[in-house]
Amino acid sequence: MYGTSPTYRVIIKGLVQGVGFRPFVYRIAKKYNISGWVRNTPQGVEIEMQGAEYAIKLFMEAIHKETPPAAKIDYSEVQNTNPQPTHKTFRIIKSSGESNDITELCPDIAVCEDCLSDIQSQPHRINYPFINCTNCGPRFSIIKNIPYDRPKTTMNSFQMCSQCYNEYTKINDRRFHAQPIACNNCGPVYTLHFNGSENSETASILKQTAQIIDNGGIVLIKGIGGFFICGDAYREEVTRKIRKIKKRDNKPFAVMLSGLNALKKHTQPTQQELKSLKSWRRPVVLLKQKTKGLAKNINEGLKNLGCILPYMPFHYLLFEQLKTDTILYTSANFSNTPIIKENQFALEYFTGKVDAILTYNRTIENRVDDSVIQVIQDKPQLLRRARGYTPRSIQLAGSEHKIVALGADQKGCFSLGMPGKAIMSQHIGALDNAETFNFFLNTIDHFRQLFHFGTPEAIAVDAHPDYFSRQHGLQLSKNFNVPLLSTFHHHAHIASVLAEHQITEKVIGISMDGTGYGTDGHIWGSEFLIADIREFERRYHFEYMPMPGGESAIKHPWKMAVAIIVQTFKNGDDLAFQYFGKSIGKQQVKLVIESIKKNINCPLTCGAGRLFDAVAALLGICLISGYEAEAPMKLESLVKNNSSEAYTFKIEKNHVSFNEMFHQIIDDMQNNISPSEIATRFHQTLVEVIVETALILRKQYDIHTVALSGGLFQNRFVMRNTVKKLKEKHFKCLVNENVPPNDGGIALGQLAIANARMRSI
Repeated sequence: MYGTSPTYRVIIKGLVQGVGFRPFVYRIAKKYNISGWVRNTPQGVEIEMQGAEYAIKLFMEAIHKETPPAAKIDYSEVQNTNPQPTHKTFRIIKSSGESNDITELCPDIAVCEDCLSDIQSQPHRINYPFINCTNCGPRFSIIKNIPYDRPKTTMNSFQMCSQCYNEYTKINDRRFHAQPIACNNCGPVYTLHFNGSENSETASILKQTAQIIDNGGIVLIKGIGGFFICGDAYREEVTRKIRKIKKRDNKPFAVMLSGLNALKKHTQPTQQELKSLKSWRRPVVLLKQKTKGLAKNINEGLKNLGCILPYMPFHYLLFEQLKTDTILYTSANFSNTPIIKENQFALEYFTGKVDAILTYNRTIENRVDDSVIQVIQDKPQLLRRARGYTPRSIQLAGSEHKIVALGADQKGCFSLGMPGKAIMSQHIGALDNAETFNFFLNTIDHFRQLFHFGTPEAIAVDAHPDYFSRQHGLQLSKNFNVPLLSTFHHHAHIASVLAEHQITEKVIGISMDGTGYGTDGHIWGSEFLIADIREFERRYHFEYMPMPGGESAIKHPWKMAVAIIVQTFKNGDDLAFQYFGKSIGKQQVKLVIESIKKNINCPLTCGAGRLFDAVAALLGICLISGYEAEAPMKLESLVKNNSSEAYTFKIEKNHVSFNEMFHQIIDDMQNNISPSEIATRFHQTLVEVIVETALILRKQYDIHTVALSGGLFQNRFVMRNTVKKLKEKHFKCLVNENVPPNDGGIALGQLAIANARMRSI
């Protein structure tokens, strides 16, 4: 008998499962001669420890200072317990499922350098495309339930071989308790479907796949969170074929590059961009393109190129065989539909459309696309939050209630509100597509089950009466008999910033985008608000303008140009025919003019995005939009690095008028001023408007903090120069950091607003 010893219980919450945390704790315990145990619980990680007082202090310091790369401790607590039977040693014990307080779940992690070394040296893992360890590999994409243990992942059907089991149980091994551990003898395998035959021999698969791509073929490859379509990025005919398959005429594609040499050949990455590219999250990063060697139809009309480095072992193995150093790399989906994850569907639909298909025999439990970021002023800005970020929670101060926030219909993403945090879903997509909407519904159900969410206390939705997300919110509200809390789109944008920065006081909220339902029933999108998380007051906005054909005007920027010309100029009809009669057709232009004058299907908008559409159309760079924000993106690509003089604008009682600006733009065009100069002056004008209006509001309300959100602030020129000038005027400037400024961050704002309102009920 060993008697009893003083015992401490440690509770650790945060991103501590699936990141090698228990083996890490084990090694630290051994180092400091601590006895006891560590285990996963739904709450996080629990440690029972016994040892000398000084050793326990050093142990706890090491736990916080030496955490594994992908781990993050949000909270830890050391509790004195009654003396327990003395432990002989320190152990990792079976996970507990007792608590309803759910832990963090780990995002998928890019393959680490150690595993890339092992793939060349360990006999049972030579060229093994699914190599992983406690520091890398699939996580969220394979999790079926918690706690994170192999039987609760899609690795449950693969029995470890003796070698893997020895590593799994060996204390000092990097794969000690690595749940997806596998090798050539016992793990998942790729199968190449090519010319009616199947091949599951890895070396042969790699060689054949490389040959197909190098010869101009197109290959469908199953990745971590779904299938991707790949082809040689230097060949325009390959890009054309992929566009035809995806029914995606001109939206830009991303490319995967073999390494830093290829990256620097084609782009000019900054140090922060390189850091983001090489991070364990491994997102797509938008970079300034340097050369024109790649197929120009990958991102025609744009200066920036979406780039990603290899993140799966298979990617590295494939590039070793490829002659090309850059491949076009795009998710296997069709316009506005979810990424495909099922082998059967991939084979049924893509056989005959692509040259070869690569599947593997492990199920993808949670489909998840690549994340997309850009870097502005050395700070990463999320544009799409998905692989590598989901389902990492966001700390939410004051969050007390269990709320489901359903986001917006564009860039669909929902959030589960739990005490102290928000769990954001992965990017889902546009909800007006039936398949995407079903993905949205299924993912809500799965997240509620995965995080043991139970019955919500409220449902938060956008106020737009026609949003699909709102209609589902109404149904959930009835099903659970809980309140439905409507939030206004642009307030939710600002609230998302305030929630991230844990700001409770009122701020000047500037929310700029292309759409969003307003309190007056019109389409907003240029909002200067006095707001806190709970409520807002609209103070200024851009002058309203008609949208001929409603939503049709978004896809036809020339219609917005005609609307503004007719509204602004006495000879507007003549100018409209002058600029668009030939390119669009006089009859079409005439019909639009008549609809404006008779107010037939011309809802009012003040969206900043529509100004970009109009200017882009006037300059002839985008008359008809083939994808979301094509006109603003192409207009931004014309902007010069050096600043130009702003056009004239007028801030009136409650709105900003751009009549003089459009007169000056037309004058510049008639004087043959370059489109680049006009685009730069237009962008500079938007910056000046934002700063001048903020100064007026500061004088009126004595508020010195500005929160910026909305899709316009994805524009690098506008974001960079607005923040710079606001800081020069001694404003405190807040922006989104953990969610996108676009509609992918709306759910967080809805959640924060709903929590604030629930506290006052």
